[in-house]
This record gives sequence, structure tokens and C-alpha cells, in this order.
Amino acid sequence: MDCGDPVSDGCFLALADWRPLRATEGYAAIVEQLLAHGAEVNTKNPTTGYMALMFAAESDRREIVEVLLDHGAGLGDRNAYQETVVMVLVRHGQTDLVQRLVQMGTDIRAVNKIGDTAFYSAMRVS
Repeated sequence: MDCGDPVSDGCFLALADWRPLRATEGYAAIVEQLLAHGAEVNTKNPTTGYMALMFAAESDRREIVEVLLDHGAGLGDRNAYQETVVMVLVRHGQTDLVQRLVQMGTDIRAVNKIGDTAFYSAMRVS
């Protein structure tokens, strides 16, 4: 369903239609509304198995990452390369969000598919 701007157009998705993929579309306000009305923050996409937080991080949607974290999104999701959310945020240069995840207790010692940690990735990015 393409509604343009779902907030100003008054086009809200039914809770039954909530999918983590919505986190990639850039509508933080609609994600906020869905969560406020009972959508589960840690629902996994049936195709990829990713939660909304991973989709938002991969899509570099920092505002949606913040909304999802504010609503208690889990930090343990991994992508196809076995990267954690913090590794993805490091790759995108989102240092303030990385700091927030570290303060929230994310596993900074986790390694991806090729054995890199978030710290190693940060060194390559800088």
C-alpha cells in the first residue's frame, strides 16, 4: 500500500499489516503510531527473519532506529553477514547511536561472519 505521506494523508496501516519492513520506508511517525497502538517492536520479517531495528539500521534510518530503541527493541538481531545492529551502525558512521547501544549493553565483543568486531569495523571506517 503506497499512501504517500501516511500521517498527513490520514492513511494509517492496520496493526495486522505491521511488518518490520515498514522501518525502511522512512516514516518515523507511522512507526511511532503503530507501536503506540500495540504493534510488537520485535516482530520478525517472515522472509528474512530480521526485526525492524535491523531493517532500520541497514537502511540508515536513524530516526526510526531511535523510535524503535525508545520502544525497547531487542539488540540481538543479526543480518546475513552475522553483523549485529551496532556493527551496521558503525558502518554507517552513526557514532551517537553506537554509544547509545553500548550504554544499553549491546555485545561489543560479538564477531561477524569473517571474525570482525564492531571495533575493528570502526577502525576500517575511520
